[in-house]
Amino acid sequence: VPEPNELRAIATKGVITCLQDAIESLEQGNDISGVAEPWSLPPTLWTS
Repeated sequence: VPEPNELRAIATKGVITCLQDAIESLEQGNDISGVAEPWSLPPTLWTS
């Protein structure tokens, strides 16, 4: 099980990725519905 600080880092990277996708979509003149749909899925962590 990941440590709390690892979970925060993973979540932070995920939020940044989502925001970057949204910004790129808007810059291309598109709305964000195409990139926002996957955000509704809960993240899954794979642990060994």
